[in-house]
Amino acid sequence: MTSFFCCLPQVFMEVNPNFYSKFKNELGQKWNLGDADSNTHHVSFNNSFVKPLLTVGWDELQTFYNLIEDHVVMLSYKGPNNFLISVFKQPAEPFNFPLFHNLSAKPERKRYQVSLTPGTTSTYQLVKI
Repeated sequence: MTSFFCCLPQVFMEVNPNFYSKFKNELGQKWNLGDADSNTHHVSFNNSFVKPLLTVGWDELQTFYNLIEDHVVMLSYKGPNNFLISVFKQPAEPFNFPLFHNLSAKPERKRYQVSLTPGTTSTYQLVKI
């Protein structure tokens, strides 16, 4: 299962890069989304390693579910290009958006490696790894 955050007025949905990395060999350019009421939707996926997005068809999906604010949309992966969609009507706060999302309010996590050399050193430098 993967979470998506519907942010208006965006007409695309950002896909978790970790999800894409794990299932990239099973994912095509057209995804089928079905809900618990047997409604089906078809969206296009750009298959991008850099910025994976659901594009064509996403704005129609937002209209169908009457999404007028930022909402959480859950997609449960059922197999190649097939997902169960669950839409939550309560508004989502940007702080709850995942780090990969362009509107996330969370600070980016960073890791540093510190190497100390023998002797008397008065200057230190952090190097991002």
